[in-house]
Amino acid sequence: EDVPIQKRDWVLTDSHSILNPVIDIRLNHPDFPLILDEIILGPKIPEANINKVQIEELLRIKKPQMTFETKNYSKINVRISNIQNYR
Repeated sequence: EDVPIQKRDWVLTDSHSILNPVIDIRLNHPDFPLILDEIILGPKIPEANINKVQIEELLRIKKPQMTFETKNYSKINVRISNIQNYR
């Protein structure tokens, strides 16, 4: 009840046309202190190296807005998964 929901919405998946609920939550809010410390890009992501650099740049730009008490969100590790497949 106290979670700071920014937005509630529904999305239709491209692959199977399934309707799914989605909520946007502000990660650095004191009422919902979810600490993000790593982003792993899966093996099927196109242009993995380019996407990795783009996410790192986004984190760098957003750095002033991404603080929660003593946690520094600019230290989020972005890496490419070394899993070749999921089966």
